[in-house]
Amino acid sequence: MPDQTRELYRDELEDLTFALVAYRRREPNRKGGRKSNNNGLAAECDCGRKIRVSKSVLKTAPIYCGSCGTEFRAEVK
Repeated sequence: MPDQTRELYRDELEDLTFALVAYRRREPNRKGGRKSNNNGLAAECDCGRKIRVSKSVLKTAPIYCGSCGTEFRAEVK
């Protein structure tokens, strides 16, 4: 940023700098990446579309693909 612009907007830049630090969400301290996920099961229909769904939702009633009309199925481990 040119010095002239920086001088013209000095007060606004200081306010923005404070606001960005004051309201920033704290970053988690992660080491080694994620150990588990809670994204549910990966279910697939006959045409190859995939969704993620919880075991309980998939167990409650079948979910059908709007494209091919077949049921989404998951390989339960």
